[in-house]
Amino acid sequence: MATVAPRAEGGTGRQITAFFKESAVYGVGLGVSKFSSLLILPILTATLTPADLGVLTLLQVFGAVLAIFLNAGVQQAINRNYYDENTDEHRAAVVGTGLLWRLILTGVLAGGLALAALPMTRAVLGEATHLHVIYYLFTLANVAIMAPQGIAYTLYRVRRQAVRNTAFSVSGVTISFVMLVWLLWWRERGIRGALEAAVLATAAMTLAMLPDLLRSAKLRLRKDVLRGILSYGLPFLPHHLAVYLLFGADRYFLQYYRGATEVGLYSYGYRIAMIMTLVLDGASMAWTPFIFSIQHRQDAKEIHALTARYILALIVGTAAGLCLFAAELVRLLALHSPEYWKAASVTTWIIVGQVFLGVYQVFGAAVGIPKRTRLYPVFSGSGLVANLLLNWLLVPRYGMMGAAVATLISYAVMGLLALGITQRVYPLPYEWGRLFVLALAASVCVAAGSMIPQMGLWPTLLAKLGCLMLFPLILLTMGFLNERERARLRELVSQFRP
Repeated sequence: MATVAPRAEGGTGRQITAFFKESAVYGVGLGVSKFSSLLILPILTATLTPADLGVLTLLQVFGAVLAIFLNAGVQQAINRNYYDENTDEHRAAVVGTGLLWRLILTGVLAGGLALAALPMTRAVLGEATHLHVIYYLFTLANVAIMAPQGIAYTLYRVRRQAVRNTAFSVSGVTISFVMLVWLLWWRERGIRGALEAAVLATAAMTLAMLPDLLRSAKLRLRKDVLRGILSYGLPFLPHHLAVYLLFGADRYFLQYYRGATEVGLYSYGYRIAMIMTLVLDGASMAWTPFIFSIQHRQDAKEIHALTARYILALIVGTAAGLCLFAAELVRLLALHSPEYWKAASVTTWIIVGQVFLGVYQVFGAAVGIPKRTRLYPVFSGSGLVANLLLNWLLVPRYGMMGAAVATLISYAVMGLLALGITQRVYPLPYEWGRLFVLALAASVCVAAGSMIPQMGLWPTLLAKLGCLMLFPLILLTMGFLNERERARLRELVSQFRP
Protein backbone atom coordinates (compact mmCIF):
# COMPACT_ATOMS: atom_id res chain seq x y z
CA MET A 1 0.00 0.00 0.00
CA ALA A 2 1.28 3.44 -0.90
CA THR A 3 2.83 5.52 1.86
CA VAL A 4 0.85 8.60 2.77
CA ALA A 5 2.42 12.01 3.06
CA PRO A 6 2.44 13.16 6.69
CA ARG A 7 0.62 16.26 7.81
CA ALA A 8 2.70 19.36 7.51
CA GLU A 9 4.13 20.65 10.79
CA GLY A 10 6.03 23.77 11.72
CA GLY A 11 5.41 27.40 12.55
CA THR A 12 2.90 29.77 11.03
CA GLY A 13 5.35 31.01 8.41
CA ARG A 14 6.21 27.49 7.31
CA GLN A 15 2.55 26.54 7.09
CA ILE A 16 1.76 29.53 4.88
CA THR A 17 4.88 28.89 2.79
CA ALA A 18 3.86 25.25 2.32
CA PHE A 19 0.35 26.30 1.27
CA PHE A 20 1.58 28.78 -1.35
CA LYS A 21 4.13 26.31 -2.68
CA GLU A 22 1.34 23.79 -3.20
CA SER A 23 -0.85 26.47 -4.76
CA ALA A 24 2.02 27.41 -7.09
CA VAL A 25 2.44 23.78 -8.17
CA TYR A 26 -1.30 23.45 -8.80
CA GLY A 27 -1.08 26.78 -10.58
CA VAL A 28 1.44 25.34 -13.03
CA GLY A 29 -1.03 22.67 -14.06
CA LEU A 30 -3.85 25.16 -14.28
CA GLY A 31 -1.60 27.58 -16.14
CA VAL A 32 -0.91 24.94 -18.78
CA SER A 33 -4.64 24.21 -18.93
CA LYS A 34 -5.61 27.87 -19.31
CA PHE A 35 -2.85 28.53 -21.83
CA SER A 36 -4.09 25.52 -23.79
CA SER A 37 -7.65 26.90 -23.58
CA LEU A 38 -6.44 30.23 -24.95
CA LEU A 39 -4.64 28.47 -27.82
CA ILE A 40 -7.81 26.52 -28.55
CA LEU A 41 -10.00 29.64 -28.73
CA PRO A 42 -8.61 30.82 -32.10
CA ILE A 43 -9.14 27.28 -33.43
CA LEU A 44 -12.72 27.22 -32.17
CA THR A 45 -13.54 30.65 -33.59
CA ALA A 46 -11.92 29.76 -36.93
CA THR A 47 -13.60 26.34 -37.35
CA LEU A 48 -16.96 26.74 -35.59
CA THR A 49 -19.68 29.32 -36.13
CA PRO A 50 -21.03 31.08 -33.02
CA ALA A 51 -24.09 28.80 -33.29
CA ASP A 52 -21.86 25.67 -33.33
CA LEU A 53 -19.95 26.98 -30.32
CA GLY A 54 -23.31 27.54 -28.63
CA VAL A 55 -24.29 23.87 -29.15
CA LEU A 56 -20.91 22.69 -27.85
CA THR A 57 -21.30 24.91 -24.79
CA LEU A 58 -24.78 23.57 -24.00
CA LEU A 59 -23.38 20.02 -24.12
CA GLN A 60 -20.53 21.00 -21.80
CA VAL A 61 -22.96 22.52 -19.30
CA PHE A 62 -25.03 19.32 -19.39
CA GLY A 63 -21.86 17.27 -18.83
CA ALA A 64 -20.88 19.40 -15.83
CA VAL A 65 -24.33 19.02 -14.25
CA LEU A 66 -24.29 15.26 -14.85
CA ALA A 67 -20.85 14.97 -13.23
CA ILE A 68 -22.33 16.45 -10.04
CA PHE A 69 -24.91 13.66 -9.82
CA LEU A 70 -22.26 11.02 -10.55
CA ASN A 71 -20.07 12.40 -7.76
CA ALA A 72 -22.85 13.15 -5.21
CA GLY A 73 -20.36 14.73 -2.81
CA VAL A 74 -18.08 11.66 -2.70
CA GLN A 75 -14.88 13.58 -3.48
CA GLN A 76 -15.64 16.24 -0.87
CA ALA A 77 -16.35 13.54 1.72
CA ILE A 78 -13.05 11.79 0.99
CA ASN A 79 -11.32 15.15 1.33
CA ARG A 80 -12.74 15.60 4.83
CA ASN A 81 -12.99 12.04 6.24
CA TYR A 82 -9.50 11.04 5.10
CA TYR A 83 -8.04 12.95 8.06
CA ASP A 84 -10.35 11.50 10.73
CA GLU A 85 -7.91 8.70 11.56
CA ASN A 86 -4.17 8.67 10.99
CA THR A 87 -3.93 5.05 9.77
CA ASP A 88 -3.36 3.55 6.33
CA GLU A 89 -6.22 1.09 6.87
CA HIS A 90 -8.77 3.84 7.50
CA ARG A 91 -7.57 5.94 4.58
CA ALA A 92 -7.60 2.99 2.17
CA ALA A 93 -11.15 2.18 3.29
CA VAL A 94 -12.27 5.77 2.70
CA VAL A 95 -10.79 5.86 -0.81
CA GLY A 96 -12.01 2.34 -1.74
CA THR A 97 -15.56 2.85 -0.46
CA GLY A 98 -15.76 6.24 -2.17
CA LEU A 99 -14.50 4.82 -5.48
CA LEU A 100 -16.93 1.88 -5.49
CA TRP A 101 -19.89 4.08 -4.56
CA ARG A 102 -19.07 6.52 -7.35
CA LEU A 103 -18.74 3.71 -9.91
CA ILE A 104 -22.14 2.32 -8.86
CA LEU A 105 -23.75 5.75 -9.26
CA THR A 106 -22.09 6.17 -12.65
CA GLY A 107 -23.33 2.83 -13.96
CA VAL A 108 -26.91 3.40 -12.84
CA LEU A 109 -27.31 7.06 -13.86
CA ALA A 110 -25.29 7.04 -17.08
CA GLY A 111 -26.95 3.80 -18.21
CA GLY A 112 -30.42 5.19 -17.61
CA LEU A 113 -29.63 8.44 -19.43
CA ALA A 114 -28.25 6.52 -22.41
CA LEU A 115 -31.54 4.62 -22.71
CA ALA A 116 -33.41 7.95 -22.70
CA ALA A 117 -31.13 9.52 -25.32
CA LEU A 118 -33.85 10.92 -27.59
CA PRO A 119 -35.90 12.93 -25.05
CA MET A 120 -32.76 13.96 -23.17
CA THR A 121 -31.14 15.30 -26.34
CA ARG A 122 -34.26 17.31 -27.06
CA ALA A 123 -34.21 18.68 -23.51
CA VAL A 124 -30.51 19.62 -23.66
CA LEU A 125 -30.25 21.04 -27.20
CA GLY A 126 -33.84 21.92 -28.08
CA GLU A 127 -33.92 19.42 -30.97
CA ALA A 128 -32.99 15.77 -31.45
CA THR A 129 -31.60 15.19 -34.95
CA HIS A 130 -29.40 12.16 -35.58
CA LEU A 131 -26.26 14.25 -35.14
CA HIS A 132 -27.50 15.85 -31.96
CA VAL A 133 -28.18 12.44 -30.40
CA ILE A 134 -24.62 11.38 -31.29
CA TYR A 135 -23.27 14.55 -29.65
CA TYR A 136 -25.32 13.78 -26.54
CA LEU A 137 -24.02 10.19 -26.31
CA PHE A 138 -20.41 11.32 -26.71
CA THR A 139 -20.91 13.79 -23.85
CA LEU A 140 -22.45 11.07 -21.68
CA ALA A 141 -19.57 8.67 -22.38
CA ASN A 142 -16.95 11.29 -21.58
CA VAL A 143 -18.44 12.09 -18.17
CA ALA A 144 -18.82 8.38 -17.28
CA ILE A 145 -15.24 7.49 -18.26
CA MET A 146 -13.95 10.43 -16.20
CA ALA A 147 -15.50 9.19 -12.91
CA PRO A 148 -12.38 7.44 -11.47
CA GLN A 149 -10.23 10.47 -12.26
CA GLY A 150 -12.12 12.59 -9.74
CA ILE A 151 -11.29 10.13 -6.94
CA ALA A 152 -7.63 9.94 -8.03
CA TYR A 153 -7.19 13.73 -8.07
CA THR A 154 -8.86 13.97 -4.65
CA LEU A 155 -6.42 11.35 -3.32
CA TYR A 156 -3.44 13.37 -4.54
CA ARG A 157 -4.79 16.54 -2.94
CA VAL A 158 -5.44 15.02 0.48
CA ARG A 159 -1.97 13.50 0.42
CA ARG A 160 -0.63 16.96 -0.41
CA GLN A 161 0.94 15.46 -3.58
CA ALA A 162 0.64 18.59 -5.67
CA VAL A 163 3.42 17.59 -8.09
CA ARG A 164 1.78 14.28 -8.99
CA ASN A 165 -1.59 15.97 -9.36
CA THR A 166 -0.10 18.57 -11.68
CA ALA A 167 1.85 16.01 -13.71
CA PHE A 168 -1.34 14.10 -14.54
CA SER A 169 -3.24 17.32 -15.16
CA VAL A 170 -0.64 18.61 -17.62
CA SER A 171 -0.52 15.25 -19.39
CA GLY A 172 -4.29 15.24 -19.78
CA VAL A 173 -4.36 18.79 -21.10
CA THR A 174 -1.59 18.02 -23.59
CA ILE A 175 -3.31 14.90 -24.93
CA SER A 176 -6.63 16.74 -25.15
CA PHE A 177 -5.06 19.66 -27.02
CA VAL A 178 -3.29 17.42 -29.53
CA MET A 179 -6.45 15.39 -30.17
CA LEU A 180 -8.54 18.53 -30.56
CA VAL A 181 -6.12 20.10 -33.06
CA TRP A 182 -6.04 16.86 -35.03
CA LEU A 183 -9.78 16.20 -35.15
CA LEU A 184 -11.15 19.76 -35.21
CA TRP A 185 -8.51 21.66 -37.17
CA TRP A 186 -6.73 19.05 -39.28
CA ARG A 187 -9.61 16.61 -39.91
CA GLU A 188 -12.29 19.35 -39.85
CA ARG A 189 -14.80 17.20 -37.95
CA GLY A 190 -16.60 20.12 -36.33
CA ILE A 191 -18.54 19.62 -33.10
CA ARG A 192 -18.21 15.85 -33.34
CA GLY A 193 -14.42 16.16 -33.60
CA ALA A 194 -14.28 18.25 -30.44
CA LEU A 195 -16.33 15.64 -28.56
CA GLU A 196 -14.32 12.71 -29.93
CA ALA A 197 -11.12 14.41 -28.82
CA ALA A 198 -12.51 14.81 -25.30
CA VAL A 199 -13.50 11.11 -25.04
CA LEU A 200 -10.14 9.85 -26.32
CA ALA A 201 -8.14 12.09 -23.97
CA THR A 202 -10.33 11.19 -20.97
CA ALA A 203 -10.01 7.43 -21.64
CA ALA A 204 -6.21 7.68 -21.93
CA MET A 205 -5.85 9.56 -18.63
CA THR A 206 -8.27 7.31 -16.73
CA LEU A 207 -6.27 4.24 -17.76
CA ALA A 208 -3.02 5.95 -16.71
CA MET A 209 -4.35 6.89 -13.24
CA LEU A 210 -6.12 3.64 -12.36
CA PRO A 211 -3.11 1.55 -11.18
CA ASP A 212 -2.06 3.96 -8.42
CA LEU A 213 -5.68 4.54 -7.42
CA LEU A 214 -6.35 0.81 -7.05
CA ARG A 215 -3.16 0.31 -5.02
CA SER A 216 -4.31 3.02 -2.59
CA ALA A 217 -7.86 1.72 -2.13
CA LYS A 218 -9.45 -1.17 -0.29
CA LEU A 219 -12.17 -2.08 -2.75
CA ARG A 220 -15.19 -2.92 -0.64
CA LEU A 221 -18.17 -0.98 0.63
CA ARG A 222 -17.66 -0.54 4.36
CA LYS A 223 -21.00 0.47 5.84
CA ASP A 224 -19.57 2.73 8.54
CA VAL A 225 -17.33 4.53 6.04
CA LEU A 226 -20.16 4.82 3.51
CA ARG A 227 -22.41 6.35 6.18
CA GLY A 228 -19.72 8.93 6.89
CA ILE A 229 -19.31 9.68 3.17
CA LEU A 230 -23.06 10.05 2.65
CA SER A 231 -23.69 12.19 5.73
CA TYR A 232 -20.87 14.58 4.87
CA GLY A 233 -21.06 14.43 1.08
CA LEU A 234 -24.75 14.40 0.19
CA PRO A 235 -25.33 18.07 1.14
CA PHE A 236 -22.81 18.87 -1.60
CA LEU A 237 -25.16 17.38 -4.23
CA PRO A 238 -27.76 20.17 -4.14
CA HIS A 239 -24.97 22.64 -3.44
CA HIS A 240 -22.88 21.76 -6.49
CA LEU A 241 -25.99 21.33 -8.62
CA ALA A 242 -26.98 24.87 -7.70
CA VAL A 243 -23.45 26.13 -8.43
CA TYR A 244 -23.36 24.58 -11.91
CA LEU A 245 -26.89 25.62 -12.73
CA LEU A 246 -25.82 29.09 -11.64
CA PHE A 247 -22.87 28.72 -14.02
CA GLY A 248 -24.85 27.35 -16.95
CA ALA A 249 -28.49 28.39 -16.67
CA ASP A 250 -27.85 31.67 -18.47
CA ARG A 251 -26.89 29.73 -21.63
CA TYR A 252 -30.30 28.07 -21.66
CA PHE A 253 -32.07 31.40 -21.15
CA LEU A 254 -30.05 32.80 -24.07
CA GLN A 255 -30.83 29.73 -26.16
CA TYR A 256 -34.55 30.10 -25.49
CA TYR A 257 -34.83 33.88 -25.98
CA ARG A 258 -31.99 34.68 -28.42
CA GLY A 259 -30.79 31.45 -30.08
CA ALA A 260 -27.57 29.42 -30.31
CA THR A 261 -25.57 32.23 -31.94
CA GLU A 262 -25.90 34.49 -28.90
CA VAL A 263 -25.06 31.51 -26.67
CA GLY A 264 -21.84 31.09 -28.65
CA LEU A 265 -20.88 34.77 -28.42
CA TYR A 266 -21.59 34.89 -24.71
CA SER A 267 -19.67 31.66 -24.14
CA TYR A 268 -16.65 33.07 -25.97
CA GLY A 269 -16.56 36.11 -23.69
CA TYR A 270 -17.14 33.86 -20.68
CA ARG A 271 -14.21 31.61 -21.65
CA ILE A 272 -11.85 34.57 -21.63
CA ALA A 273 -13.13 35.65 -18.22
CA MET A 274 -12.49 32.11 -17.00
CA ILE A 275 -8.77 32.83 -17.11
CA MET A 276 -9.57 33.85 -13.54
CA THR A 277 -9.85 30.16 -12.65
CA LEU A 278 -6.07 29.92 -13.01
CA VAL A 279 -5.92 31.63 -9.62
CA LEU A 280 -9.29 30.52 -8.20
CA ASP A 281 -8.81 26.81 -8.84
CA GLY A 282 -5.11 26.78 -8.01
CA ALA A 283 -5.80 28.25 -4.58
CA SER A 284 -8.97 26.22 -4.07
CA MET A 285 -7.32 22.85 -4.72
CA ALA A 286 -4.72 23.54 -2.06
CA TRP A 287 -7.01 25.55 0.25
CA THR A 288 -9.47 22.91 1.49
CA PRO A 289 -6.93 20.19 2.40
CA PHE A 290 -4.71 22.92 3.87
CA ILE A 291 -7.31 24.26 6.31
CA PHE A 292 -8.32 20.74 7.33
CA SER A 293 -4.71 19.66 7.90
CA ILE A 294 -4.02 22.59 10.28
CA GLN A 295 -7.38 22.51 12.10
CA HIS A 296 -5.94 20.94 15.28
CA ARG A 297 -3.20 23.55 15.77
CA GLN A 298 -3.65 26.21 18.42
CA ASP A 299 -2.84 28.95 15.91
CA ALA A 300 -5.04 27.47 13.16
CA LYS A 301 -7.40 30.47 12.96
CA GLU A 302 -4.53 32.94 12.71
CA ILE A 303 -2.92 30.98 9.88
CA HIS A 304 -6.30 30.59 8.17
CA ALA A 305 -7.15 34.30 8.26
CA LEU A 306 -3.68 35.47 7.24
CA THR A 307 -3.46 33.07 4.29
CA ALA A 308 -6.99 34.00 3.18
CA ARG A 309 -6.01 37.67 2.96
CA TYR A 310 -3.08 36.84 0.68
CA ILE A 311 -5.27 34.65 -1.52
CA LEU A 312 -7.82 37.44 -1.90
CA ALA A 313 -5.06 39.87 -2.86
CA LEU A 314 -3.97 37.48 -5.61
CA ILE A 315 -7.55 37.00 -6.84
CA VAL A 316 -8.39 40.71 -6.86
CA GLY A 317 -5.10 41.71 -8.50
CA THR A 318 -5.56 39.15 -11.27
CA ALA A 319 -9.11 40.36 -11.87
CA ALA A 320 -7.95 43.98 -12.12
CA GLY A 321 -5.41 43.05 -14.78
CA LEU A 322 -7.91 41.02 -16.79
CA CYS A 323 -10.52 43.79 -16.65
CA LEU A 324 -7.98 46.26 -18.02
CA PHE A 325 -6.98 44.08 -20.98
CA ALA A 326 -10.26 42.21 -21.64
CA ALA A 327 -11.15 44.01 -24.88
CA GLU A 328 -7.69 43.39 -26.37
CA LEU A 329 -7.86 39.69 -25.46
CA VAL A 330 -11.28 39.28 -27.06
CA ARG A 331 -10.02 40.68 -30.37
CA LEU A 332 -6.66 38.90 -30.27
CA LEU A 333 -8.13 35.42 -29.76
CA ALA A 334 -10.64 35.85 -32.59
CA LEU A 335 -8.37 37.88 -34.84
CA HIS A 336 -9.82 36.59 -38.11
CA SER A 337 -13.41 36.17 -36.88
CA PRO A 338 -14.75 39.68 -36.14
CA GLU A 339 -18.26 38.33 -35.55
CA TYR A 340 -16.96 37.26 -32.11
CA TRP A 341 -15.64 40.71 -31.09
CA LYS A 342 -18.94 41.91 -29.65
CA ALA A 343 -18.36 39.43 -26.80
CA ALA A 344 -16.05 42.05 -25.23
CA SER A 345 -19.11 43.80 -23.80
CA VAL A 346 -19.77 40.97 -21.32
CA THR A 347 -16.27 39.88 -20.33
CA THR A 348 -15.54 42.50 -17.65
CA TRP A 349 -18.84 41.87 -15.86
CA ILE A 350 -18.10 38.16 -15.68
CA ILE A 351 -14.56 38.77 -14.41
CA VAL A 352 -15.93 40.80 -11.49
CA GLY A 353 -18.42 38.01 -10.85
CA GLN A 354 -15.48 35.60 -10.62
CA VAL A 355 -14.00 37.76 -7.84
CA PHE A 356 -17.14 37.20 -5.77
CA LEU A 357 -16.89 33.49 -6.54
CA GLY A 358 -13.39 33.67 -5.08
CA VAL A 359 -14.80 35.39 -1.98
CA TYR A 360 -17.21 32.47 -1.61
CA GLN A 361 -14.44 29.87 -2.04
CA VAL A 362 -12.13 31.52 0.48
CA PHE A 363 -14.65 32.32 3.22
CA GLY A 364 -17.21 29.57 2.65
CA ALA A 365 -14.74 26.67 2.96
CA ALA A 366 -14.47 27.30 6.72
CA VAL A 367 -17.89 25.74 7.44
CA GLY A 368 -16.40 22.36 6.50
CA ILE A 369 -14.15 22.45 9.58
CA PRO A 370 -17.04 22.00 12.07
CA LYS A 371 -18.72 19.76 9.42
CA ARG A 372 -21.62 22.17 8.85
CA THR A 373 -21.89 21.16 5.18
CA ARG A 374 -25.68 21.64 5.21
CA LEU A 375 -24.91 25.35 4.87
CA TYR A 376 -23.38 24.91 1.41
CA PRO A 377 -26.76 24.46 -0.31
CA VAL A 378 -27.94 27.64 1.46
CA PHE A 379 -25.08 29.62 -0.10
CA SER A 380 -25.38 28.20 -3.59
CA GLY A 381 -29.18 28.00 -3.52
CA SER A 382 -29.43 31.71 -2.76
CA GLY A 383 -27.11 32.49 -5.66
CA LEU A 384 -29.08 30.21 -7.98
CA VAL A 385 -32.43 31.78 -7.09
CA ALA A 386 -30.98 35.24 -7.75
CA ASN A 387 -29.45 34.03 -11.02
CA LEU A 388 -32.66 32.46 -12.36
CA LEU A 389 -34.76 35.46 -11.41
CA LEU A 390 -32.33 37.98 -12.91
CA ASN A 391 -31.89 35.98 -16.13
CA TRP A 392 -35.66 35.75 -16.48
CA LEU A 393 -35.95 39.51 -16.05
CA LEU A 394 -32.89 40.68 -18.00
CA VAL A 395 -32.11 38.22 -20.83
CA PRO A 396 -35.30 38.76 -22.89
CA ARG A 397 -34.59 42.50 -23.06
CA TYR A 398 -30.78 42.79 -22.86
CA GLY A 399 -29.57 39.45 -24.21
CA MET A 400 -26.05 38.41 -23.24
CA MET A 401 -25.40 41.69 -21.38
CA GLY A 402 -28.33 40.86 -19.10
CA ALA A 403 -26.89 37.37 -18.56
CA ALA A 404 -23.50 38.86 -17.60
CA VAL A 405 -25.05 41.25 -15.06
CA ALA A 406 -27.11 38.38 -13.62
CA THR A 407 -23.92 36.35 -13.21
CA LEU A 408 -22.14 39.13 -11.33
CA ILE A 409 -25.01 39.82 -8.93
CA SER A 410 -25.74 36.15 -8.20
CA TYR A 411 -22.09 35.39 -7.39
CA ALA A 412 -22.07 38.48 -5.15
CA VAL A 413 -25.13 37.18 -3.29
CA MET A 414 -23.48 33.79 -2.79
CA GLY A 415 -20.10 35.18 -1.71
CA LEU A 416 -21.40 37.79 0.71
CA LEU A 417 -23.90 35.39 2.26
CA ALA A 418 -21.14 32.81 2.80
CA LEU A 419 -18.98 35.47 4.42
CA GLY A 420 -21.71 36.52 6.85
CA ILE A 421 -22.85 33.05 7.88
CA THR A 422 -19.37 31.55 8.12
CA GLN A 423 -18.30 34.19 10.59
CA ARG A 424 -21.12 33.05 12.89
CA VAL A 425 -20.35 29.33 12.55
CA TYR A 426 -16.53 29.50 12.62
CA PRO A 427 -15.41 33.08 13.31
CA LEU A 428 -11.97 34.03 12.04
CA PRO A 429 -9.87 37.12 12.86
CA TYR A 430 -10.01 38.90 9.49
CA GLU A 431 -8.83 42.51 9.39
CA TRP A 432 -11.64 44.16 7.45
CA GLY A 433 -9.86 47.48 7.01
CA ARG A 434 -7.13 45.83 4.97
CA LEU A 435 -9.65 43.98 2.84
CA PHE A 436 -11.31 47.33 2.14
CA VAL A 437 -7.93 48.70 1.00
CA LEU A 438 -7.66 45.73 -1.37
CA ALA A 439 -11.05 46.47 -2.94
CA LEU A 440 -10.23 50.18 -3.18
CA ALA A 441 -6.90 49.54 -4.94
CA ALA A 442 -8.55 47.35 -7.58
CA SER A 443 -11.41 49.81 -8.14
CA VAL A 444 -9.03 52.75 -8.66
CA CYS A 445 -6.89 50.69 -11.04
CA VAL A 446 -9.83 49.61 -13.26
CA ALA A 447 -11.52 53.03 -13.13
CA ALA A 448 -8.31 54.71 -14.30
CA GLY A 449 -8.04 52.24 -17.20
CA SER A 450 -11.62 52.91 -18.28
CA MET A 451 -10.80 56.62 -18.72
CA ILE A 452 -7.97 56.01 -21.21
CA PRO A 453 -8.94 57.63 -24.54
CA GLN A 454 -8.89 55.78 -27.86
CA MET A 455 -5.28 55.48 -29.06
CA GLY A 456 -3.19 53.06 -31.05
CA LEU A 457 -2.70 49.51 -29.79
CA TRP A 458 0.71 49.94 -28.17
CA PRO A 459 0.03 53.32 -26.50
CA THR A 460 -3.21 51.86 -25.10
CA LEU A 461 -1.45 48.76 -23.77
CA LEU A 462 1.29 50.85 -22.12
CA ALA A 463 -1.24 53.20 -20.56
CA LYS A 464 -3.23 50.27 -19.17
CA LEU A 465 -0.07 48.67 -17.84
CA GLY A 466 0.61 51.90 -15.97
CA CYS A 467 -2.89 51.74 -14.47
CA LEU A 468 -2.20 48.18 -13.36
CA MET A 469 0.89 49.35 -11.48
CA LEU A 470 -1.39 51.49 -9.33
CA PHE A 471 -2.68 48.32 -7.66
CA PRO A 472 0.48 47.26 -5.76
CA LEU A 473 1.40 50.90 -5.20
CA ILE A 474 -1.87 51.62 -3.38
CA LEU A 475 -1.55 48.45 -1.32
CA LEU A 476 1.94 49.38 -0.16
CA THR A 477 1.21 53.03 0.59
CA MET A 478 -2.07 52.35 2.44
CA GLY A 479 -0.65 49.69 4.76
CA PHE A 480 -2.18 46.51 3.37
CA LEU A 481 0.92 44.71 4.75
CA ASN A 482 2.37 45.55 8.15
CA GLU A 483 6.05 45.12 8.93
CA ARG A 484 5.58 41.63 10.31
CA GLU A 485 3.72 40.52 7.17
CA ARG A 486 6.33 42.09 4.93
CA ALA A 487 8.94 39.99 6.71
CA ARG A 488 6.82 36.90 6.14
CA LEU A 489 6.40 37.78 2.50
CA ARG A 490 10.18 38.15 2.13
CA GLU A 491 10.54 34.72 3.78
CA LEU A 492 8.05 33.27 1.32
CA VAL A 493 9.83 34.77 -1.69
CA SER A 494 13.20 33.49 -0.44
CA GLN A 495 11.86 29.94 -0.45
CA PHE A 496 11.55 30.07 -4.24
CA ARG A 497 15.11 31.25 -4.83
CA PRO A 498 17.49 28.61 -6.18
